[in-house]
Amino acid sequence: MERPRNPEEISPGQLYFLAHPGSELFSGYGLTTQAGRQDRLIGLLMVDRPRPVDPNWLAEIEALYGDYQLVPMTAGGERGLLTQMRIAAESVPFLTRFSHPMGQAITRVLQPLLETPPAPVLKLRWDDEHKLWRSEFWLGLLPVLQEVFTKMGYGALAVERDDQSVGFVVHAPDADIEQFRTAPVRYAWQLIPMASAPLIRCRAAIVDDPASAYLLEHFLNVSDPDQAHCLAHLAQQTELSFDFFGEEFEYVYSKKVAHPPAMRGRLAEMVRRAIEYYDRIPPEARDFDRAKAEFQRRFPV
Repeated sequence: MERPRNPEEISPGQLYFLAHPGSELFSGYGLTTQAGRQDRLIGLLMVDRPRPVDPNWLAEIEALYGDYQLVPMTAGGERGLLTQMRIAAESVPFLTRFSHPMGQAITRVLQPLLETPPAPVLKLRWDDEHKLWRSEFWLGLLPVLQEVFTKMGYGALAVERDDQSVGFVVHAPDADIEQFRTAPVRYAWQLIPMASAPLIRCRAAIVDDPASAYLLEHFLNVSDPDQAHCLAHLAQQTELSFDFFGEEFEYVYSKKVAHPPAMRGRLAEMVRRAIEYYDRIPPEARDFDRAKAEFQRRFPV
């Protein structure tokens, strides 16, 4: 068994086993996906041991992630789940790189997963009392939204949810999200007619510190079909939901605030006026992104 590597020695594509300390057993294996991190793996987690996997658990996997694949891992046909793995910090020492006769073959077979990851994402930790690896579902942002926040940084986006309501997805530091739990949320809608496009802005303040509230803003575009659809829903919703996702894009909790009739009516009127304003702009001059960038340059949050 090799000694744990220093973070700077870890590169993507290295094979680690979910070992059982003091025995030759392991509960799965995976390749590292990020330089310097043992806690992000992609590979196979044994699910048929000590008994065949519960079909109800697989149904939950399918409901949450849309797809899954089971692959035989032993000569006896015990299967593993292809999954992305997030290893709890305290359990990283139980990942090992021991020499396995099939190590090179396993690495080759898993290599394509680095380019096309499986849909399920599980959090894993070693349970020392019961001597086994325990899993939980990782509930996080869709990859497309992760990409948006990776480019723009912390902030908020209006997103249609599974129940067809529209909520504000908020990506923020973990420490800040914990402080927000009991803090009130104040918000306002605003129509901003810029030269190249109208902006409909939702500006929210999370008052965790009365002297320095945490400010969020999101701009919606009436000329974009998806965003116009979101605005139509928002103008009818009796409450607004702010769904908080932390640094690793995992869901933490939601805060709901009332969206009273006066606010809904004001938003509906803004949408109507924004459409009229947009129609008056010459087609060659229309540019929502330019309007947004110009406003943020002149009036930073």
